[in-house]
Amino acid sequence: MFKKKPSKNSVTITPTKKAPSSELSALIEKLQKNADKVEKLIYETEQNLNKDVSKINEGKQPLYQDDTNKRILNSLELLQGLDEDAVDAKRLQHPQAEMIEQDMKQLRERLRSKLREDHDRIYHLTRSEGLPSVNWGKIIDEKQVNLKNKGFGQDLPTIENEVEEHNIFHSEVEALAPHISASDNKDNASGLQQNYNKLLASSSARQRHLLSLRDYMQRCTNELYWMDQQAGERINYDWSDTNLDFPARQRQYENFISKCLESKEATVTQLNDDGDKLIATNHPGKNVIEAHMEAVHADWKEYLNLLICEENHLKHMDEYHKFHKEARDTQDLLKRLETEVNQKYKPEFKDMYQIESLIRDLDDQA
Repeated sequence: MFKKKPSKNSVTITPTKKAPSSELSALIEKLQKNADKVEKLIYETEQNLNKDVSKINEGKQPLYQDDTNKRILNSLELLQGLDEDAVDAKRLQHPQAEMIEQDMKQLRERLRSKLREDHDRIYHLTRSEGLPSVNWGKIIDEKQVNLKNKGFGQDLPTIENEVEEHNIFHSEVEALAPHISASDNKDNASGLQQNYNKLLASSSARQRHLLSLRDYMQRCTNELYWMDQQAGERINYDWSDTNLDFPARQRQYENFISKCLESKEATVTQLNDDGDKLIATNHPGKNVIEAHMEAVHADWKEYLNLLICEENHLKHMDEYHKFHKEARDTQDLLKRLETEVNQKYKPEFKDMYQIESLIRDLDDQA
């Protein structure tokens, strides 16, 4: 859906829980993607137009006349598709269909009314006509508002996308620097530079926060994945009495406990400490950090319980197989003794003297 936008020149579409169908979800995703493309094309066109204005003012040939024209045409083509998608959104009864149409209208005005007119006027400029007026203060304010409305995603893929998006945004902010310093409005130059410095500082801070959050979430995700794999392997192991290879499992378990458990515990502890440090610095992604800390803590506790279960299982398997071995050995001994007794004392084929001799032997043994 289209949220309340940070400025009239930016379009933001986000999913809604009330989407009636997968068709509508796909449509909104397409709308956002193409709207972002148009925004990017408009920004790049504006930058190149300004560069060519400087060239013209210096008495040099412009470099981007064809390029900017192509970008404008591409933007208009994308906008036509966006208009059609906006109609489809209304047909599918999107709750903010009117807002979407309004966004498309604003994009159309920027392209046809402003950008196209600027393009036609700039490439008919002579050196004496000078630079066109650009409201840099307004651009800075819009970007500052846009920046303040940015949040932090709840999962790693979202944060990865936000890092990429902000890298583009930060590059745009940095690209404003030479225009701010070369502003013709000397009376307002100090305030303009001050506002730009605030914008640059805010953008740099968000970039640092995104990178530190991505790094922390990636480390947490790595440990969560490892614990999940380990838990699955242990749960799926053959713990039945038919498994005679349990001594190898016992050695594997003892090797892990003696060589790996301590380092893994140190890693989990370090993650918790690093999370606390990020929160202590008032990191704006506090909720996301806390959620990952809790997930790692819960999974680690569950994993330790699983290790205790494994230790008990191995102990019981060892006792079980020892008992049954002793039972089999005893059974074999009894069978052997029974055979010996039967062979020695069975009366078949023995005469009276042999029987009397056996009786005397038994009396002697008694």
